[in-house]
Amino acid sequence: MPDLLGWPEQGRADLLKWGAANFDVLGPLNQRAIDATEFAIEGVNFAAWVASESLPEGSMAAGILEAAASGVLRPEECPIVLCDYLFPSLDTTVSGLGAAIWLFATHPDQWDLFRSDPSRARQAFDEVLRLETPVTGFTRVATREAVIGDIEIPAGARVLVSFASANRDERKWDEPERFDINRANASHLAFGYGVHACVGMGLARLEATEVLSALARRVESFELVGPPIRKLNNTIRAFSSLPIRIVASSQPDVIV
Repeated sequence: MPDLLGWPEQGRADLLKWGAANFDVLGPLNQRAIDATEFAIEGVNFAAWVASESLPEGSMAAGILEAAASGVLRPEECPIVLCDYLFPSLDTTVSGLGAAIWLFATHPDQWDLFRSDPSRARQAFDEVLRLETPVTGFTRVATREAVIGDIEIPAGARVLVSFASANRDERKWDEPERFDINRANASHLAFGYGVHACVGMGLARLEATEVLSALARRVESFELVGPPIRKLNNTIRAFSSLPIRIVASSQPDVIV
């Protein structure tokens, strides 16, 4: 992703740190958010420096600057848009792929089903995102008064939109706790919705489906060999450790 964006080699070692900090500060105002603020600002400042440099022709970053030059974006928005593309593409996609491997390790029947037809890759990944939503929720500001259930929401109130809860709503999903890659699940909210939908959802799906398809050709099974450890973050649901044994396929379908 850094290559696609046109991000320089300098600063790449800090991308995961900046990405994690970016999502920590988007969560509740707790000590974790306070501690992450310095690193989040550092990442945005570095993105501002990137935006001021000569960028590779044809790169996404160069396209963002061209959008600013043509008036589609304001120049001061460029570093934020750069961060919006880059940081989530690391944390959320990596988290989604980690969740996929964990779910397939604990549901080997679903891995066998996927291997029998890797064209299911997008549907399988969508089911992973529904069940193990990487971005669990964001806050939104009510633009007008509203009533949800029996709760009155005043205009200007900040409301937590829980994507993870919506993706397990039993009114929407039959047996929502069950992992089923055959499920019709394209309407999940892991990428948000409407004007706040994830700008990089197409790229995330492309990255993930390519990885899963490659694994399906080469991996017989995943075996969990130790307890997973969850990563602490105010917004992202991910693993910091996932002990897995990979059993290679005896007849890998290698495509050159």
